[in-house]
Amino acid sequence: MFKILVLILFLCLSGLCKSATITWIGGNGNWSVGTNWSSGIPPGSVDDVIFNSSVTVILDVAPNIKSLKIVSPATVTLSSSVSRNITVSSTATSPRGLEIESGATLTIDATATGTSTCNINLQLTGNIGVTGLINGNLYFTCSGGSTGGGARLDTFSGALAYADLQVGATGYIKYFPNTGNTASSSTSITMQNGSTYEIAKNGGSFPNGIWNAGSLCRSTGMVANGPAFNGTTYGNLEWSNASETSVYSFNKDLSFNNITILNANSNSIRIKSGAALTSFTLTVNGQLTLSAGTTIETSGSTVIAPHGGIIDLKGDLINNGTITEIGPSGTKDTLNFSGTVLQTISGSGVFTNQLTLKINNPAGVRLNVPLTLPYNLRLQNGLLNTTATNLLTVSQSAGFSPFISTNGTIYSNLSGAPSSKNNFGNENSYINGPLKIILTGTVYAAFPVGDATQFRPFFLKNASGTFTGEYIKANPYSFGFSLGAGLDHISSIEYWEISGTNTPVAEVELSFYDPNSGGVTNLPDLRVAHWNGSQWDNAGMNTTYGSAGSNGSVISNAQTSFSPFTLASSTALNPLPVVTIGLQLIKENRYNRLKWQVQGDELVKQYTIQQSQDKINHRSIYSILANQNSLTGFYSHLLNAENSFYRIKAELNNGNLLYSNWVNSNHQSAVIIYPNPASDFIQVPVKNPTLLTCYTIEGVKLFSIRIDPIQNRISVASLPKGNYSLTLMDLTSFGITGTLFQKN
Repeated sequence: MFKILVLILFLCLSGLCKSATITWIGGNGNWSVGTNWSSGIPPGSVDDVIFNSSVTVILDVAPNIKSLKIVSPATVTLSSSVSRNITVSSTATSPRGLEIESGATLTIDATATGTSTCNINLQLTGNIGVTGLINGNLYFTCSGGSTGGGARLDTFSGALAYADLQVGATGYIKYFPNTGNTASSSTSITMQNGSTYEIAKNGGSFPNGIWNAGSLCRSTGMVANGPAFNGTTYGNLEWSNASETSVYSFNKDLSFNNITILNANSNSIRIKSGAALTSFTLTVNGQLTLSAGTTIETSGSTVIAPHGGIIDLKGDLINNGTITEIGPSGTKDTLNFSGTVLQTISGSGVFTNQLTLKINNPAGVRLNVPLTLPYNLRLQNGLLNTTATNLLTVSQSAGFSPFISTNGTIYSNLSGAPSSKNNFGNENSYINGPLKIILTGTVYAAFPVGDATQFRPFFLKNASGTFTGEYIKANPYSFGFSLGAGLDHISSIEYWEISGTNTPVAEVELSFYDPNSGGVTNLPDLRVAHWNGSQWDNAGMNTTYGSAGSNGSVISNAQTSFSPFTLASSTALNPLPVVTIGLQLIKENRYNRLKWQVQGDELVKQYTIQQSQDKINHRSIYSILANQNSLTGFYSHLLNAENSFYRIKAELNNGNLLYSNWVNSNHQSAVIIYPNPASDFIQVPVKNPTLLTCYTIEGVKLFSIRIDPIQNRISVASLPKGNYSLTLMDLTSFGITGTLFQKN
């Protein structure tokens, strides 16, 4: 019998042995015992090895085989107390060099104790391009507690001898304490979506390779030394190290999909430490999540500004921990929101120290929770959306960037960010919603606010106290129509809601940006108006900046009471807005006639009738050049008797557009006045509270009065004989209509 085994071994070594598929048929035992194998002898370098039962095999030799397959649901342990290599060499896909089926487990176990050296390497390097597919579990353990080596996987050895290992959607590679590290190149291992690579030990490394976005790096065993990242681009990262005793630093540029920090045992995860004259960036292409009690730092205490750390986040932020930096004064460490779809900020965590929040996402960022910033806000591209509930709060003592020098008052170009105003926003990036600023001294503060469509900042000069401010694109007449001394009229299209606490005092500087402001034509007559609860008070005009018909600002006198503020004028100049369109649709036999009356007709180049079924989608059906009448323009056009909505689009001479309200045949917007002609009074039936303004036919304003469905009788006895124009602003919908009447 012995002679037969020697002969078989000689033939195999001579290359005369044919490859065979050999299955383990024994119980727990040694690899070299022939009776444990279906062939009656241990497998050789040309044999395909299969384990289809759960066993523990002692590696009393160093196996060199063609392929190794673990069939589900087998759990197989290959162990040794001395160093061994398990070498596979198949480059085929059937059978692969290494295959672990889903539900199966292969454990490579080093059992030496103490400081004995025991390296058990699973080597997929027997040939160039050895194949592997892991859909089950591949574990590396050290059950003997040896610190002198460890089990590991080799997929790369030298410049050419690398494997093609695929870790599938259910594949799991895990390193336990006192084991080694995978040797790989950027092309030797591919972690597919759903796969997991866990380092459950102190130290270790996540190998270089191809990591799909849905793969997972999991760190669970750090104590004093965290895992290294041999590559630069990975899938998801999960950090859960309850025994961590020191700060962990990435100290290189890395990119992940989602990052979840579950536990770091009161220690930090740091982007960069040391004083190297370079910045490191942690790119998060998906969501960044911090659990309660966890901290992520952009930089450490010896970083030289501006060479700190950057978090470049392209997804949502859920912060229930702390995001901070601990660099020296002036460190420029940044949390950069740079996605392409709307990003959100959630969680009950905090931001501390000199951490800059940068908005660089054209789709914007939305606060889902209140947020207090400790340092700078850089508004580069996209809106930061806030609400009264989810409020942004900043503090002057933190050096927040929307604070400007006491001499930096010129504000004449909204298309850029003047250096004298620091980095407080621009037309493409500002705060859509309220902003709260806590002042600790007397300063010049900027509020980079606007609505969803336009940037309309305001400023507080010589200000102290705590202020919350927001830009509202709505009609300030909704608060009331009473005007205090020195005011002829206020804007009807916008206002700023400003509140103050802690003994607030400030001069209020409101910006204007034509045509969005409705027409600022005379700076000396421009005023700031303040709603005192019962009327609009004249808050004065301390100084104006900029140019009429363009951009600029007006500064009020010092204010100690705060509520809505808006632009106003002391004379009929500064129309605010400059053009109004009254529209009506009248049935005329089998047709509809659309009539419109325009104040400010001389500022209009062309009118276009637009038709719509839903007031959302529309088409242009007729255009006419404006008469450019210096008084009031009157127009009409005959339409088919369709049940449609119609409106007027006015193209102004400066290229800007103005739209009327929509009307249809079932909603007459015509103003019915009776008697007309009138002698002593006129009756103006309306459906809602309405602000009625009377003008001469030349456009000179005579009076304004509030009417409603009950109180709508107006005395005209004192008016001279002639023709007059009425404009009616519905204080519920803020739609504007107009008509003429004659005084006998």
